[in-house]
Amino acid sequence: MTIAADAPASRRIPPAAALRPGLVALVTAIVVNVVIVVVGRAVGADLEVTQGGRTTEVGIPAVMTMTVGPLVVGTVALAVAGRWGAHAWHLLAWAGLAIGVLTAALPLLSDASTPTRLTLAIMHVAVGLAFFLAVRSALPAEARAAVTG
Repeated sequence: MTIAADAPASRRIPPAAALRPGLVALVTAIVVNVVIVVVGRAVGADLEVTQGGRTTEVGIPAVMTMTVGPLVVGTVALAVAGRWGAHAWHLLAWAGLAIGVLTAALPLLSDASTPTRLTLAIMHVAVGLAFFLAVRSALPAEARAAVTG
């Protein structure tokens, strides 16, 4: 097993640089998810999920809280991964998008109405997409070109 070496100092991304894309992703995802909640309710999503015989309404405060958690984890991962340079950020951007898409299956399998399941699933994808776009746009153009070929 080999461990990837750190990038040369000139190509490392300082940990503090992770704050900007992290905050951009966070604000974007919260705004988009609140809009998704409003639209979802307008088309009939009651946002009630039943687990273990107990029904819980997923309101805007819960949506905001559940949006913050994964994006804080992603931002910390960016701060750590900067030592390996732009390629690591590129991989994390794709990982964040993949996690958002893959976890969309969870609400689709929940005990809730179809509009509620779809609304919640779309929010998962929105968080992943916000992270992906924020991280990719934070990379300098030459770094984006270098990691995409």
